[in-house]
Amino acid sequence: MLFRSRSVEMAGPGLINWYFSLYDTNLLQLWTLPVGIPPEHQISGIKVDGPKAFLLFSATGKERNNDPGFEVAAIDITSGKMLLSSGKAGSGGTVSGFEVSEPYAWLGINTREGHGRIYQFDLVSGSIKPFLHNISGNPFLVGFTGHKNDGTLTALFSKRLSKKQIGRAHV
Repeated sequence: MLFRSRSVEMAGPGLINWYFSLYDTNLLQLWTLPVGIPPEHQISGIKVDGPKAFLLFSATGKERNNDPGFEVAAIDITSGKMLLSSGKAGSGGTVSGFEVSEPYAWLGINTREGHGRIYQFDLVSGSIKPFLHNISGNPFLVGFTGHKNDGTLTALFSKRLSKKQIGRAHV
């Protein structure tokens, strides 16, 4: 079960508690884990793989313009242990994809400026790094798929061309 605290139960400066709980078949609570998440963040993606759940939190709606931050929670459902990774995506944007293939998770974001970006999370260490591409201009991220165990991915980007560029391409 997953729920957000409705009261003003702050987990720290600028954070509100979300609770993750596991119940057995007799509805007896096995564990509860409170996690501090910024109040403007909502769940933007969920992936479940066997005994593990992966949740992406990010700002949605108008809030995403002011808050480029995001969190990825990797929860071992059996033990109730969690690794929380946090990062920022430049000047905000829209989540365009969330994939998990242990030991990695990827977050795709299209910024307000039209830049498609992919961030890779190491689910063991909690480190985050941008996945770099060599496409010039402002490529828009259409989608991507992560590949198991090797930390690589296949991504599709789209790029708008001006009429002048299209004319040159057809000459």
